[in-house]
Amino acid sequence: MMKIKSFLISFAMFFGVIFIFTGCTSAPIYNIQSKPIEGTHAKQDIGAGIFKAGQSLGWQMKKVEDGVILGKIAIRTHSANIKITYDDTNYNIELQKSKDLNYNKENNTIHKYYNGWIKNLENSIDINLSPYK
Repeated sequence: MMKIKSFLISFAMFFGVIFIFTGCTSAPIYNIQSKPIEGTHAKQDIGAGIFKAGQSLGWQMKKVEDGVILGKIAIRTHSANIKITYDDTNYNIELQKSKDLNYNKENNTIHKYYNGWIKNLENSIDINLSPYK
């Protein structure tokens, strides 16, 4: 009886640890606030660089007004809508809505895939706006 009890406790602990390390797919939302833009660029060139960066990664980009671009990405059943605002010196990326990404407004968490998409977009924007490209 003691061996069975020990086995069950070990079994439960093993799968509990596995669940903790593989089941955690939510993370704090990665929004970008006041990211500095390197170098000096005309505002029109900044918008074009952001637009190009998003499109190169599969984002559907739409300029809605001067200094504001909306982006949408859909991968399988997951999708995210973002708002990118910018001026001559910095840009911001903020989640607007999502689907099938476990968004929790109260905890400010979302599926970690979203954060990866935003980090890739951020890197692409920085490369497009780099004075050294």
